[in-house]
Amino acid sequence: MALSSSWRWGAWSLFLVLALLWSGGLGLVGALLDWASHALASGEAARMGEAAAAWQMPPWLAPWVDEATLRALQESLKWMLDLGQSGLPWLGTALGWLTPLLWVLWFMGVMALFFLTLLGLRLLRSIPSTTASAR
Repeated sequence: MALSSSWRWGAWSLFLVLALLWSGGLGLVGALLDWASHALASGEAARMGEAAAAWQMPPWLAPWVDEATLRALQESLKWMLDLGQSGLPWLGTALGWLTPLLWVLWFMGVMALFFLTLLGLRLLRSIPSTTASAR
């Protein structure tokens, strides 16, 4: 049985949309990793953590957030940054090595989508036609 062209167009269109979403998502992750590696390697992350630890809660947020919990979170953040101060530049360098791994993950994802599309088309081709069975 021949598969109608509208099913083929639909399957390949779905493949294209999912591949674009996959590529865009991994592009976003890659940009975030690049930003994080530069921020950690340069020490900017420690400065941002200190700024977050000194952040004052606005009065309109007070009814929804417990101030003691916020202070405990800020102290925990400051403690973690003080603890990891020597390792942050190394971590930034290590994050830079994740970019090639992201490309491998992207390729594997696109290939998986491609083969799932081919499998779906093959399965659709194996379904008997309702017009052929009505004859």
